[in-house]
Amino acid sequence: MILPMKEQGLVFLLICAAGFVFGGIYDLFRVFRRVFGGFFILDLAEDFLYWAFAAFFLFYVLLGINFGEVRLYMILGFIGGMILYYNTLSGILLDCFVKALLFLTRAAAFVGKLIMLPVAVLKKPLSLFIKKFRMLLKKFGKCVIIISTKICCFVRGRFLWQKRKKKKEKKKPKKSKKNKKRV
Repeated sequence: MILPMKEQGLVFLLICAAGFVFGGIYDLFRVFRRVFGGFFILDLAEDFLYWAFAAFFLFYVLLGINFGEVRLYMILGFIGGMILYYNTLSGILLDCFVKALLFLTRAAAFVGKLIMLPVAVLKKPLSLFIKKFRMLLKKFGKCVIIISTKICCFVRGRFLWQKRKKKKEKKKPKKSKKNKKRV
């Protein structure tokens, strides 16, 4: 169904506005890349998700307004809206967003240092306490192992030293019958 010329003009302006908004959304991706550094694979994934969402949105709008008919002026309107955004507001907003995000990351780092300050001050005394505590645990652990083995042996009906004696007896060589007759 072909729309009248007046409605086509409104659709064109709406699509231009959508391109303008999507240019701003893409600038947010650019801000994160500038502040946190871009990784090639992550950049590819971000671009793919962005353009997939943009295409889905544009298709949804065209389906609702123009019954799914894609016209050249609509594609040119979307691209024109993005170009208009990049030539007018992109530079200003990009710098503002980058500065704001850098300020927030520095503020978060400062707050993190303030939170960790008591830990840094108490690090040496705590490390000495932890070393002493580990030594006590090692000694206590050895005692627990010894006691538990004795209890296990008692429950089985034999003792640890009895096992050792039996093993020593088995290792002694038996005297042969020839040695007994000579004596």
